[in-house]
Amino acid sequence: DYLACQQIKGDGNCYYRALMYGYIGEIVAKNDQASLHKLEGYLRELGQEIRSQEVLAAANYIQYLLQGLEENMDPKDLVKHLQCTINTDFNVDDGLVIAARHWSAEYLLENKDKKVRDFYPEHQVAFFGDNSIGDDYGSNFGYGSIENYCDQYMKQMTNYAEGPQITINPLGHKLGFNSVVSFLHDHGLEQQASKEDPSLPTIHLLFNTSHYDLLFKVSSNMYGAL
Repeated sequence: DYLACQQIKGDGNCYYRALMYGYIGEIVAKNDQASLHKLEGYLRELGQEIRSQEVLAAANYIQYLLQGLEENMDPKDLVKHLQCTINTDFNVDDGLVIAARHWSAEYLLENKDKKVRDFYPEHQVAFFGDNSIGDDYGSNFGYGSIENYCDQYMKQMTNYAEGPQITINPLGHKLGFNSVVSFLHDHGLEQQASKEDPSLPTIHLLFNTSHYDLLFKVSSNMYGAL
C-alpha cells in the first residue's frame, strides 16, 4: 500500500514533527491556501500567547509558503523547500513542534471527559472500557491528573508521544487531518487509525522501535511533489 518512507529526525519530537511536516506538505502540494492561512493564524496567535520566538518563526515560514502559492510558484518547489527547512532551520522546526504539543494538550484537556473508546473505529471499540481521556492520562501515567500530565510531560520538548493520543489524533482535530499509524512488528504492520473524515487529508506514520517516520501512499499529494 505504501510507496515510500520519509525519514524524520529523531529526538523525542518525531511524532509531532512527522504530523506537522506531513500535513503542511500535503496542503502545499494541493495548493490549499485557505488551510495554510488558517495555520499561519493559529501559529501567530499561539506564539504571541506563550511569547515564543520559535513559534512566531514558524508562522513567518508558513506565510512565506502561502505567498509563494499566491505568486504562482510551483507547489513542488515549495514542498522541496519545506523538506530542506525542516532539516536545517531549527527555529522553524522547534516552533512547529512546540505548537503541535500545545495544541494536542489543549484538545485533550478540552475533551478530558469524553470516553477514549469514542475516538476509535468501530471494530476496535470492544477493546476499551469506560475510561475517559482524563481518567486514562490521570491514573495510568503517574502524574495524578491530565492537567499535570499535559503541563509536565506533553508540552515539554523531547518527551515521546504515548497513550491513546496516537489514535485520538488531537492535532488532527485542531488542524483538520486524519492520521494512520502503522506499527512495525516481526509479523508485519499493525495499524491504528483515527476515525476518518473522507473530506480531510490523511497523514500516514510508521512506528518502529520508539521512532516515527512519514509514509506515503499513491494518493499522497506530497509524495507526487517530491
